[in-house]
Amino acid sequence: WTALDAARLTRAQMAQKHEAESAKEALFANLASRLQHHIKRDGLEAAIGVCRAEAPRLSEEISKERSLKIGRTSFRLRNPENAPPVWAAPYIERREENTRLLAGPDGALGVLMPIRLVPKCLNCHGSEQKVAESVRKKILETYPDDHAMGFSSNDLRGWFWVEVPKRG
Repeated sequence: WTALDAARLTRAQMAQKHEAESAKEALFANLASRLQHHIKRDGLEAAIGVCRAEAPRLSEEISKERSLKIGRTSFRLRNPENAPPVWAAPYIERREENTRLLAGPDGALGVLMPIRLVPKCLNCHGSEQKVAESVRKKILETYPDDHAMGFSSNDLRGWFWVEVPKRG
C-alpha cells in the first residue's frame, strides 16, 4: 500500500474515493440512527449492544451491497475485533488526524477517515468519572479489556476505513 496525494488522483481513484466516502456516510448514518433509537427506547446502556452487535452487521451489509470493505478502528480499542487492516495500522499508530488515501494491490484504494467525538459520544467514551456508573458497568461486562474511555469532546476517537477495489 502506497500513500497517495489527493490532488493527484486518477479519474478512477477519484471515483473510488467518492465510493468510500459514500459508504462511510451510509455506515455513520445507519449507526447513528440505530444508536439514537435504542438509547431513546432503552437508555444509554443499550448503546453498548448496538456497537457490539449492530455496527459489525451494518459494516458487513454495506460491504456486501457495495462490493467493498468497511469498518471502524482506533488506537484505543473497545472491541478487539475492530483492529485496523494492515495497510491502515501505521497511520493509526501515528494517530493521523487527516483523511489518508492509499493505493493498494490490483488497483484498490484504501481510505482512512478520522472520527472526532461529539458531546453525546462522551456518554460512553468520556472520562470514567463522567460516564454513568450503569453505563461503565455494562461496558466493562461487555468489554472487560476496554480502552475506549477517557476522551473529551472533539478528540480523535478513531477512523472509518474503506477498501474499494478497482472497478471495470
